[in-house]
Amino acid sequence: MDHQNKKSLQAKFRTAMQPKPPPTVCFFEPSKESKKKLVLGKFGLLDLKIEQIADNWTLLDMRNFMQIKPEDFLCPSEAWNTMLQRSVLFTRWVTSEIVQIEDLSQRVEILRRFINIAMKFLENNNFNGLMCVWGGINTVAVYRLTKTAKKLPRKEQEIYHSLEKKLDGGSLFFQLRQAISNNLTSGEPTVPWFELINKLRNQADQYPDYVDPENHFVNFSKMQLLGEQILTFQKQQAMLSTVSLYHDENVIDKTIRSYLEHLPTFSDDVLWRFSCRCESEEKSV
Repeated sequence: MDHQNKKSLQAKFRTAMQPKPPPTVCFFEPSKESKKKLVLGKFGLLDLKIEQIADNWTLLDMRNFMQIKPEDFLCPSEAWNTMLQRSVLFTRWVTSEIVQIEDLSQRVEILRRFINIAMKFLENNNFNGLMCVWGGINTVAVYRLTKTAKKLPRKEQEIYHSLEKKLDGGSLFFQLRQAISNNLTSGEPTVPWFELINKLRNQADQYPDYVDPENHFVNFSKMQLLGEQILTFQKQQAMLSTVSLYHDENVIDKTIRSYLEHLPTFSDDVLWRFSCRCESEEKSV
């Protein structure tokens, strides 16, 4: 990596993480109508711009996140589970789109696009979308495609390695949690990584409700832990509450969101067979 490219990449990450004034009207500018009309069932990933995917998926994440209630921390609701299921679906879709393409050059292009979509999620402060894409390109079925990864353009390889450092899972994703916390402190609208919220909630739920069940002595440490999580969650929702989510007059964005709510995916065994078809086990070593 030469000094100029390194500096440019570092500056891009700094820009993505810098506090910005919270929007009062809309989160994104609506996409401009183009001559190419998108018809459901007749377009796919390569027909869409990176910004169209990242922006509209972020709007869907925001909508789902805002439907969750504080009491869901005590007993997860359908809205809670929907948020988790949508994240799993998106991750599986990322993997599916990559491994189903047998042609190497086309597969490299799709992987390249997803790396840039991940970067766009970072710029949008959508950490949920970011981790969904990151999970998809790091599943076993994709990660083993070393020949594909080596063919990536230099820019995307640099972005991937930079994300790899920032999204390291050490100390329960410390750097990621710090970035989300910094946005909360600055009052910047952010979609947090919901699986992390679920992990922390489940950890707290492992503690007993009573320190002395026989005498019904309440475990106030558990109550305090859950209370802190709920307060953080409410602050995150409050930052998003002034954001206008949709531009209903825009047919293209509505069509893209409908597409993103019905993503085509494959099962794990099919994904593995596709992966082995792309690069045999001998080639992937």
